[in-house]
Amino acid sequence: MKLNRAIVVLLLSSIAMPVVAQCNVVLGAGGAADYGQIAYATLEQATEKKLAPRIVSASFSCTGPTLFAITLEDDRLASNSKAGSPQTFGLGKASSGANIGHYIVTTSSPTIDGAAGSMLVSSDTTAWSNVGASIAWVRKNSAPAVDIHRAFGAAGAVAAANTASVDLVIEAVIQGRDALRLTEPAELDGNAILEIVYL
Repeated sequence: MKLNRAIVVLLLSSIAMPVVAQCNVVLGAGGAADYGQIAYATLEQATEKKLAPRIVSASFSCTGPTLFAITLEDDRLASNSKAGSPQTFGLGKASSGANIGHYIVTTSSPTIDGAAGSMLVSSDTTAWSNVGASIAWVRKNSAPAVDIHRAFGAAGAVAAANTASVDLVIEAVIQGRDALRLTEPAELDGNAILEIVYL
């Protein structure tokens, strides 16, 4: 069975107000977390199988010091095998119609203008708090949409950055063979939209 590519796709946007500076983002490996080929026989029969984490780097560059946040939207929500959790993202569907699995995204090693920084979290981009590296990202299209924004900063305050970077840690889970009911190869088809929100 071929299971490959949980993808983070770039989408840039801004809130409806003029901004002086703009930011671009570059995603490592083209934004793809490639799992290669996974043999069907290595999957569990009746329980989920956790795959080794993959890291996709995200590097932001702005035309000047800029306050911004980022969100992740699940573009495969209908295929999420754990859709009831606001922190999980879908991995696509098998030919049987079964949801292949789900994945979570955490962050690590944030930097601001070349120095070590912290990640902050907010529901409304007004009140911010520090978020630990092990706390999974809440997808933008969750209900209710709580703590969906992340930003670079420290001590509860967003930093105006010229450059920033963070590692997106992808942790995927594949359903068991009983749930998948595969009769042909399947492909991991996760797709999350990263959005920049100017503050």
